[in-house]
Amino acid sequence: MSTQELSLPWTSRPSQVLNLTSYLVTAILISTIVYFEPLIYSYTPESISHDTLIQGIGIFCGLLILSDLVKYFSFRSNFYNITNDKIFIKKGILSSITENIEMYRVKDQTVIQPLALRIFGLGNLVLITSDQTTPTITLSAVRNVHTLVELIQQATLKSRKEHGVKEFD
Repeated sequence: MSTQELSLPWTSRPSQVLNLTSYLVTAILISTIVYFEPLIYSYTPESISHDTLIQGIGIFCGLLILSDLVKYFSFRSNFYNITNDKIFIKKGILSSITENIEMYRVKDQTVIQPLALRIFGLGNLVLITSDQTTPTITLSAVRNVHTLVELIQQATLKSRKEHGVKEFD
């Protein structure tokens, strides 16, 4: 999607790029363990059978994969929806939390683009609001973050005008 096509309403999820390091470490660790299994077995005490070692390695590798699956589904369960009037953020795997912020409450926007995210064309958007329960909102690892900031600024001004709200510092 080009930046010219970005418009409200806007929906997205955080990118799995944030979990890339964890996924790579798991893949490298499992590959290393499987490759060096004969060497590992040669250093184990004779009281531990080969089958027991394989089972232990299998459980360890399974736990690593399970950890990454939890991270994957945790990110997949996060959902951002921005309309002309509101910002909705839904989070949670088993139980969910939905944050709902009126657009006219947005006071400030900050774009944070660490090198790892910038390489993939992503960024974090931090919104400071006047909302009592959610003073700070972070939209993690979203595409076209600078265009999104412009859209939110325009929608905030429009919403303030429609609701007759003026921002005071």
